[in-house]
Amino acid sequence: MLLTVCIPTFNRSQFLRLSIRYWLEQMVPFADRVELIIADNASTDDTIPLLESYRNLGSFELIRRPMNLGFNSSTYDLVVKRATGEYVWVCGDDDYLNPGALAEIISVIEGHRDQEHFYITTQFIPNDHPPDLAREDPRESPHLHRSRGDFSNRRVSCTKEILELEAGCFSGFYSSIWKRSLAIEALSGEFQYREPFTSLEATLPYAVFIARHRLEKPCCYVGRPILTVAHTVSWPQYASLFRLKIMPDLYDLYLENGIPKTTLRKYRMELLDHWPLASVDLIRRGRSVSMQRFFFIGYLLRHLFVIRFWKELFRAIWCDLLP
Repeated sequence: MLLTVCIPTFNRSQFLRLSIRYWLEQMVPFADRVELIIADNASTDDTIPLLESYRNLGSFELIRRPMNLGFNSSTYDLVVKRATGEYVWVCGDDDYLNPGALAEIISVIEGHRDQEHFYITTQFIPNDHPPDLAREDPRESPHLHRSRGDFSNRRVSCTKEILELEAGCFSGFYSSIWKRSLAIEALSGEFQYREPFTSLEATLPYAVFIARHRLEKPCCYVGRPILTVAHTVSWPQYASLFRLKIMPDLYDLYLENGIPKTTLRKYRMELLDHWPLASVDLIRRGRSVSMQRFFFIGYLLRHLFVIRFWKELFRAIWCDLLP
C-alpha cells in the first residue's frame, strides 16, 4: 500500500457527509494504492449509520471505539497501529478533498519515492463564514482564503525554504504527508500522552519535529491547493490561544533552530492583527484551561515597543470593542 489516509472523528456527521464522499469518489482508481481508515471515537450522533451507508461508494476501514480517546491518542493509534501504507496522511473530518487532488498527490509521491516528506498546500474557509453543507459545496465558498504561495509542484533542497511561502509553518496535520516511520517518530513524544493545547508538542507535533530535525532536509512542495479546510466547530474555541501563544511559541522554536528573524517577523506582525480581540476572548473565558496557559502581562511586555501592537489596540477599541 502506498498511502494511508487517517481520519479521526467524533460527532461530526454533518461534515463527514461530504468529506468522506469526496475521498471515496476519488479513491476508485487507486484502490490498490490508497487506503482510508476512519476512527470514530464513540460518536452519539448519526456518524456510524452515515458511514455504513457509504460502503457502496468504495472501500474503507471503520474503527468503532467504545470510548472517546481524544484527537491525540486516536491519531497516534491510527498512524502507529493501524496504517499499512508506506506514507501516511492525517486529515480532519472537516477537510474536503479538492477535485482531482488525490490523483495529483499520487502522481507526486510516485514521482518522488525517495522523498520522506510532502508539504500540501491548502485553502481555508474562515470560521465567520461557515458553509451551508446541506446546500453548497464548501470547496466553492466565495469566502475562501487561498494560499499565498505559487502553485508549482517541486522538490526543495531544504524544508526551511517553504517557511518563506507559508505563514502556517507546518502547523496543520493535513498539510504534511510523511513516510510512516517519520510520522511515528514525530508523534512519539508527549503528543500521545497529552491533550491538544496543553503544550506546543501536544498541539503541533509535526511543526516541532520539523523545527528540530528537518529544516535542512529536502521536501516536496505541492503548490496547488489540495484540501479545503473548514474550522467551524472546534477551531473558534482555540483560535485565540493559538494566535496569542501557540504560534508565537512555535516561531520562537524556529528562531532557536536558525530561521532568520526577518522571516519570522512578518508572521509575528500578522498575528498582532488579532491580539486585542483574541485577548478579550480569552478574558471572557475566565479561569478556563485556555486562559490559565496565557499570561497577558508577559505578552504585553514582549510587544511594548512594537508600534503595530498599539495600532491594532487603537483600531480594535474604536471599531470592534466599543458598541
